[in-house]
Amino acid sequence: MKKILLYLAMFLMITTNNLMAQEMRFPTYDNKTHTAEQQPFADLSQKIWDMMAAKDAEGLKTIFHPNCEFVHMGGYWGTEQELATIGGGMIWYKHAEVYGVEVKMINKSNVAVYSTIVLDAELGGQTTSHPFFVTQVFNNEEGAWKLISFVFTTRTGGPGVEMPNAPQGGQQPLARPQGPAADYKAPVTPTLTLNNGVKMPQFGIGTFLMPGNDACYDAVLTALRMGYRHIDTAHAYQDEQGVGRAVNDFCKESGVKRSEIWVTSKLWPSEYAQADAIDKMLARMGLDYIDLLYPHQPVGDFKTAWHNMEAAVKAGKVRCLGLSNFEVKEAQDAYRWCVDSTSVKPVILQMECHPYAQRVAESTQVRKDGMVVECWYPLGGQASNGALLRDPVINSIANKRNITPAQVILAWHIQEGHSIIPKSDNPKHIQENIESLNIKLTDAEMKQMRDLNREKRFYEFNIEQTRQFVNFSLPDEQAGGDASAWNRQMSEELERGNKQ
Repeated sequence: MKKILLYLAMFLMITTNNLMAQEMRFPTYDNKTHTAEQQPFADLSQKIWDMMAAKDAEGLKTIFHPNCEFVHMGGYWGTEQELATIGGGMIWYKHAEVYGVEVKMINKSNVAVYSTIVLDAELGGQTTSHPFFVTQVFNNEEGAWKLISFVFTTRTGGPGVEMPNAPQGGQQPLARPQGPAADYKAPVTPTLTLNNGVKMPQFGIGTFLMPGNDACYDAVLTALRMGYRHIDTAHAYQDEQGVGRAVNDFCKESGVKRSEIWVTSKLWPSEYAQADAIDKMLARMGLDYIDLLYPHQPVGDFKTAWHNMEAAVKAGKVRCLGLSNFEVKEAQDAYRWCVDSTSVKPVILQMECHPYAQRVAESTQVRKDGMVVECWYPLGGQASNGALLRDPVINSIANKRNITPAQVILAWHIQEGHSIIPKSDNPKHIQENIESLNIKLTDAEMKQMRDLNREKRFYEFNIEQTRQFVNFSLPDEQAGGDASAWNRQMSEELERGNKQ
């Protein structure tokens, strides 16, 4: 515990020296008007800060779930350590000025509260002030709402906050917990060097079947605040606007540069021949460029699409080109043309890949052609109905390590050299997913995972069905188009086994 206090004290003292000499300016956020359903959670969030200021550990014990996870700028500990720290008065949160509280009803049992705060804390008789982002997740257990996840990350700059000595581009760990979490390290996303020399974050968040732009915005902004720097979307997902808005807002509020965030999207077959398709994509996202662009399916006029994509690279609108779903045997001619007959070569191939379908032959060919493998459905996706997460071998490894089955799978992918983009709009799962980067499986565990391979996909590709996409315009290209209906249609196809 003394180490926790020492690291936190060092951080606050360093960043406070200049702040104490000047008036801290903070952007003004209008507090949102909450619905009757949301208001109790906004109040509960504020109540927690008030109880912290009162050092009311006993009161907080009634709100904190016994298994709550607290992440403080990279430090990680549990409920008992948090209560001991507050109740002992070793760190005294005197006051939290809360701005712009957002309440999101995830489902009937989980609610997320996002806020930006300026926190006054007392350390050794001296008061320090610092701005932070906070994500709180509440879980309903037997009719009582308990705090199950608390993520607390520093704000390193942005409009209206002058912090000349603050570290840029994210924080290093400030606290080292004692006990079972003592080996925790703040997740650092590894990079993969592509065949054009560009470095891409190996791990990111996917946005397929997000329930609309607003939900996508919330998920991506949460992920960025937790340290994600890679987002995968597509025109077909109908959530590009939410991705772009989250990236722009995060850059403004955090001071992180746009160049530090990797954004991927995909053209739909019906727009392959449209010369302005890429400009429309950038306009939807509100971005000057995207980092990686795919033709989404190996059908239609993909050659014209590729030539347009090459022109976009030369114009600085796109950094890299890749192939999505071009590994299937029905697309071998298209694959070879893109690899052998183009001036801007593909750097990556995205395909379904997970422990039950490890795509060994396809991966070998892709790497022989100088490309990186990126996996969609890295956890099996909706179409799997959770099959991978129930697998006894994966669960055995997870139980032995006291981690989740999803974390086992994601750690396996990373060690195999795959780029992965697991989708989630649940803040707790978004947090758990990035923490998989701290896990290293043993050689024996990696062999156990490889032995699960059945080369059995959850999405059975059908080239004739895929060719129908050429004549199917997306909802935002249709008068009165309904993106929610489109998402429902895709979900129904997944349930029937016609998975995209």
